[in-house]
Amino acid sequence: MITRLKAHQLTDGEFQDMVYMEILPANSKPDARLMMPPGPVVQCSTGSLSPFGGGSYWSVPAVLRGIKTLGWPAVELRLWAEWGQPDFVEVARKVRGQGVAVHTVHAPPDTERILGCAGLKEHAMALLMRCAAGAEAAGARGIVVHAWDLRISGFHLPLLIDNLGALAHAMPAGVVLSVETIPGYLKVLPDILRDCPDVMVTVDTQWVSLEDSWDFVYQIASRVNNLHIQTQVNTTGSGDVQLGRTQYGPYFYAEKVVREFISRGFKGAITLEPQGVAGTTPEQLRQALLLLEKWSL
Repeated sequence: MITRLKAHQLTDGEFQDMVYMEILPANSKPDARLMMPPGPVVQCSTGSLSPFGGGSYWSVPAVLRGIKTLGWPAVELRLWAEWGQPDFVEVARKVRGQGVAVHTVHAPPDTERILGCAGLKEHAMALLMRCAAGAEAAGARGIVVHAWDLRISGFHLPLLIDNLGALAHAMPAGVVLSVETIPGYLKVLPDILRDCPDVMVTVDTQWVSLEDSWDFVYQIASRVNNLHIQTQVNTTGSGDVQLGRTQYGPYFYAEKVVREFISRGFKGAITLEPQGVAGTTPEQLRQALLLLEKWSL
């Protein structure tokens, strides 16, 4: 398991150099759809690991201890505006200093309140470029963003598309912007994907299950570079791990979802977003991650 993942522990753009040196002119930006690793990689979101580190949700030391306690070789680094200091780059370097691969970073949820609203483009650009700097420092290939917010009445689709296109184009070479399938405006994704060829999609299983939009996300599988398996990590009486029960959406068949995307050529990140971590153990999360690896083969 770890041997296979080590092939994806890339530093300072080594993967991009290896793949694109023969197919792209110097200084050109690769198409987002080309930016896939050789095969799926399984990682765990750091967003809920702080209980393993004995600290509060936004405590950087607790997150770092949680990553170490989990002992898995790959993570998606969740960035929080609440951190203040240290900045994203410093945290990314500390995570990487633990010998952990960071394949993707998750932008703060603040993006959902600014990307589609007038007068906030500079704010959005500044925040996403901070995320991009963190992604580069971590060696990550993608940034996950929430692009809309149901509570915002001034949401404007053409503005959102313009902002996403500009931000995706401004990303450093080798870093892709990926829009998550949060609820409410999933119907706008076809327009975004049509007009923003550099933008990819992160499928969140809880939210897709809530809206029963599986057929739609399977149809756009070629533009999906990240699967967020957001789920509780339950165990049976015999101790076997079960995935698919969520806080908000109906039960989903995690194995079926993973295998369906794999059958459609998916080669991106499979990211466990565990719910209720305080009631689980590091060993249970590792077993869940091993299960995702098994399904991805």
